[in-house]
Amino acid sequence: MHRSSNQKIEQSSVEQVKQQQSQPVIVQDPKREVAQVAAPIQQPVAPQPPTPTPKIISPNAQQPMHQEAIPAPVVAAAPLPTPVITPTPMPIPTPVPIVQEANPEKPFDRYGILTLNLDTTSTSISATDKSTGGNASLYSKTNINFGLDYAMIFSQSFEGDFYINNDNIQFNFPSSNSSITNSSINLLSFGVGTKYWLGDSHTFALGLSVSSDQLPFLRGVSSTLVTVDQVSVPGVTAKAIWNFAHFNPYTVGAEGDVCEYFSTSAGSYTTNSNISYGGRVFIRQDISEKFRLELSGYAKYLNESSSIATQNQTDYGLDVKLSIPIGGNFK
Repeated sequence: MHRSSNQKIEQSSVEQVKQQQSQPVIVQDPKREVAQVAAPIQQPVAPQPPTPTPKIISPNAQQPMHQEAIPAPVVAAAPLPTPVITPTPMPIPTPVPIVQEANPEKPFDRYGILTLNLDTTSTSISATDKSTGGNASLYSKTNINFGLDYAMIFSQSFEGDFYINNDNIQFNFPSSNSSITNSSINLLSFGVGTKYWLGDSHTFALGLSVSSDQLPFLRGVSSTLVTVDQVSVPGVTAKAIWNFAHFNPYTVGAEGDVCEYFSTSAGSYTTNSNISYGGRVFIRQDISEKFRLELSGYAKYLNESSSIATQNQTDYGLDVKLSIPIGGNFK
């Protein structure tokens, strides 16, 4: 009896398997499955490792079909701890000490110096005619001459100046029987120059200037007759100044110069290139910041040869200068 019941059960199981195999395999949408599966869940379930899905092979399919795995529910990650930012202190710069000069230099204020020059001059000239051999010697009266000079003081060391001088000379012969043509002449000179002091003590200076000077030249020289011409001659002068003694408010010094005169035409004759030498000794007093007085004695020797005569000239005299500053004060 038990055997017949067992056979009935086995036959019914075989029939159920055949019916399941004859029906087509339906693959459901995983999203719908997730929804259907997740719907009845009332409490969160801990995630389980995915169970491998068995392969279901349809009898009519030529290729194996795989059922997609159901994704595990997403579990929110724990929040990360907020980082603590500690501010880095800024480095404090080390102060640089300011070193001040003991005696800071002040900017130099430029100013000018206007000088009025009055002098008394005596002149002597001796000449020899190159064609006749005649000789003549002329001597002048003591004449009063004047000049004007403007110097610009650019710095403690450098100066520039412009000057103009007028010399009035009256000649006399040694003998009353002699005759002179143009015995009284006016000689005009002007020029520009520079001066540079070596050192701040103003003890020694060098200077250079260019000028146009009217000089006397003798023509038709004989023992009884001579003609005096005034000829403008360009020249370049180099000079040196030495202030060798200072005792406030006085300064004592000396000056020497050498001048090269260039050859030039004088109508019927030509002057040669000639050289002159000069020197003077002076004493200067700073009366105040606005006035300066200077007294000097000077001498000058000049070789004034030309194409018609050879001659030598000597000047000597006294010079008085009064100076005032323009736009500043005497230092």
